[in-house]
Amino acid sequence: MWILMNKIDKDLFVILEKILLKRYNCVLEIHRMTEEFKEALDRNDTASSDIILNMREKEMEEYDICNRNLERICDEIEEEQLYNLVFGRPCYQFDGEDIEKLEKLVIRTKYTLSKAIQIDKVVSMRLAGMDSFYKENK
Repeated sequence: MWILMNKIDKDLFVILEKILLKRYNCVLEIHRMTEEFKEALDRNDTASSDIILNMREKEMEEYDICNRNLERICDEIEEEQLYNLVFGRPCYQFDGEDIEKLEKLVIRTKYTLSKAIQIDKVVSMRLAGMDSFYKENK
């Protein structure tokens, strides 16, 4: 961690944590809305499903903004291991409470996003069949 700590000060950790937390909250909302979307479709409630899709799209846009901000920060400080850490890619193990907070947020985000994707795959295959976005991944 000493290499990482040389490039990243406490203020930057706070900024990273805020962005990661915001990204995690976006993913929680995306997951919740995906579940609601599935339930609306199960009820054949097209009005609700359209509204939910629009709201989910806005959350996805916020999620993308968070990712772009994280990429920009990592690019600016030229720290590849931090990039790997915040995007859940393999990286060296870091020690320290600050890094642990970031790692937990990243892990929770990935897990929640994977749950939302699983629901979305089911819905997409049901609605679009072989024309589904996920047809190759089935």
